[in-house]
Amino acid sequence: WYQRRVREAVVSTQSTGSDTDKHVVKIYGRAAHEVAVLGGPGTSKGRFREPRGIAYNQATGELAVCDTENHRVQVFDVQGHLIKCIGTKGKERGNFKEPISCAYDKWGRLLVSDHCNYRVQIFDSHYQYVTDFGKYGKSSGEFWGVNGLCSHSNGDILVVDSDNNCLSVHSSDGRFISVFGRKGADRWEFLYPHSVATDDVGNVFVSDWGNHRIHIMDKKLLPYLEQESHLIYY
Repeated sequence: WYQRRVREAVVSTQSTGSDTDKHVVKIYGRAAHEVAVLGGPGTSKGRFREPRGIAYNQATGELAVCDTENHRVQVFDVQGHLIKCIGTKGKERGNFKEPISCAYDKWGRLLVSDHCNYRVQIFDSHYQYVTDFGKYGKSSGEFWGVNGLCSHSNGDILVVDSDNNCLSVHSSDGRFISVFGRKGADRWEFLYPHSVATDDVGNVFVSDWGNHRIHIMDKKLLPYLEQESHLIYY
């Protein structure tokens, strides 16, 4: 039952606004009715403190949750049982300081925005540490406010850097490829962007929080981010 419901559901965290104190992940069906709740406030395994980013693995039915203030990522199976708790507070490889967003790539690897360590960490399909990339800074390939991320259909990793007001593009192994955007309100400019996502055909969507808009770019933006002709709507 749980597996069927999750595969049909829209999954969202309830950790902001008036729901901050709930510290749960709620799962909603297609009719927008609540079908399951995971977690609750606490520090023990299976509980949350301000859960934020979530990712669903279509192949396995596993759900990864960034348990931000517990400085870890928790993974649940298709029955809603906790199967893995990744990391603790720290800057060592495999540990986190306020993980804020996560995503699965086409190989089943888990990508995690390690917000206050200014990096992205990559874990294999068994949730073992593989590598990480990024460091604090304002230069290409560096992060000041690593936030939302996703994996493009070509395997590239797209990372929103909120404080550098840009979208940073990296290869599947973390090698820096290119950067898109700068601070501002014009085309190709952001003001504290938050999230990024792609669709089945490779179009890219970036939430431009401070400018109250969504940028939509077609798949040709990779790796040619400087070509304005590829902006199809904003």
